[in-house]
Amino acid sequence: MMITNLSPLFPALPRRVFANRTRHPYCLRSREIASLLRKAFLNIRMHLLVSNLSVGEELHYRKKPKKRLSFLTYNPMLRGSFDSYPLPQGLLVLVFLGTMIRAMFLSGALALGLLQTLVHTLPFVHASTANRRNHDPILPFLDYAGIAAAAAEAVQNDPTIARRSSPSPPSRTCRNIKKRKEWRQLTKTQKKDYMRAIKCLQTKSDYGISPISNTLFDAFTQVHQSNWTDFHLNAYFLPWHRWFVWLHAEAMTNECGYSGPTPYWNYTMDYKDPFASPIFSTDETGFGSHGQERVNVSGLAGFKVDNGAFANFKVNLPVPHYLTRDFSAWKRLDPTGAWGTAFGEAFSPQQVATALGANKFSDFEGVIDGFNAPIHIGLHNGPHFFNWGDWTGPEWLGGTPWYPYGNTAPNDPLFWNHHAYVDYIFWTWQQRPGKQWLFNGNADWTNVTDDSALRTDLLPFHGMGPDVPVALALKTERWPLCYTY
Repeated sequence: MMITNLSPLFPALPRRVFANRTRHPYCLRSREIASLLRKAFLNIRMHLLVSNLSVGEELHYRKKPKKRLSFLTYNPMLRGSFDSYPLPQGLLVLVFLGTMIRAMFLSGALALGLLQTLVHTLPFVHASTANRRNHDPILPFLDYAGIAAAAAEAVQNDPTIARRSSPSPPSRTCRNIKKRKEWRQLTKTQKKDYMRAIKCLQTKSDYGISPISNTLFDAFTQVHQSNWTDFHLNAYFLPWHRWFVWLHAEAMTNECGYSGPTPYWNYTMDYKDPFASPIFSTDETGFGSHGQERVNVSGLAGFKVDNGAFANFKVNLPVPHYLTRDFSAWKRLDPTGAWGTAFGEAFSPQQVATALGANKFSDFEGVIDGFNAPIHIGLHNGPHFFNWGDWTGPEWLGGTPWYPYGNTAPNDPLFWNHHAYVDYIFWTWQQRPGKQWLFNGNADWTNVTDDSALRTDLLPFHGMGPDVPVALALKTERWPLCYTY
């Protein structure tokens, strides 16, 4: 199967580059070359620390850590300290750019290839921290001391250190194990209360987590987009999002009084026609469709959600706008329908079976994230990509000042039900004999063959509670997660 139109997913390159690819696949106009060069020069300027900074922003010139690589360039939404490579390496990039410009006049194909490489693989500046209003935010519904103790136990009990097949029993135990339920299993009252609690988060303080907004709802989006390549397309994706969804559930319960089960959406049940799922119903118990009114706010284009529980729902990142979706976008990305309706074949029962049949964690993660599929269409990304709006993530921001650093997916309340299902598949795989504590894979998102990730590595949450080791997120029935499926 092949997706024939990739240009919407690569907004950094002009669409005309792809338009005539069958006849002249690397034919560039001078304006297009100039646009790419501007992007390359911008990244080099940032690399050489000579770009203009706003008041209160600073760059620290020090070596980038060996691990935790990211491609993020300077981002005014992440006002904070930055790491960069040594200056001489940046000068080498300038030499490379000069060579590339000379080559441009010899071969259009070579020029585009080099430009693409330069734009996408430069040693970009890395936002090491998100500068928060409160540099040490404390969320009152989290037991920081308890989490620290549990984290220490998880690290000390790691099989690679303690030489045991599984960790010893923790000192803290769960008072009760909450059971998550599929959306269709919730009562009408529970669904309405869940919607109420989601909206309630927009009225609660973020305790100083975000520099952009002061609501707890927006804080989750801010955390998710802070250095987002540190926990996407790598081994940390599943444990990071497991903890993140749990944090959101705790906020819903403790800040907004939600007492029902945390719902997940088993979209595999709907893979033949995802949009026929009752989760998209347009009444007060549904998340709604994509609406009728086209909107475009600072390049953020799609349809305003005007029905369901989140009709006319406003979100604030990267700028204030109505919750936006476009459920027809998948047709532009897959015009032949090779992946079924709305990429449904990417999250079919067969795909779930393939994932559950993986022997190694890295192989399991590879199926979840579609490492071997075009544009990473897999069990996780399928629902992100059949929509073109907040839920899509960074690709939706292409062509705007926030690309590629922004990642607005949690703006759409469906994000949580979507990722709870991804976690359900992860949990199901872990129930297989010998799988509970398995963890390996790539720490560097740019190299899927890397195998340096460890259970003792910390997952970063940028003020949304403490950073925790992977090992603490590997078993949901242990404290503090205390849930099951």
